[in-house]
Amino acid sequence: DIEVDNKKVLINTLNLYESHNVDWTDCLNMFLIKDQKISEVYSYDKGLKVYGWITRLEP
Repeated sequence: DIEVDNKKVLINTLNLYESHNVDWTDCLNMFLIKDQKISEVYSYDKGLKVYGWITRLEP
């Protein structure tokens, strides 16, 4: 058996990764950020696809 600390984050990440053309790392980061109730993220990655719950800020 495999134990997962946050099954909800993993399931949401897999669903988004499967249904959209989004990088795995971006998917996982978005749901980890959402789980921690963070609404803004600093990133130089202009191609970072963010969703309604996150705003990308330029450092």
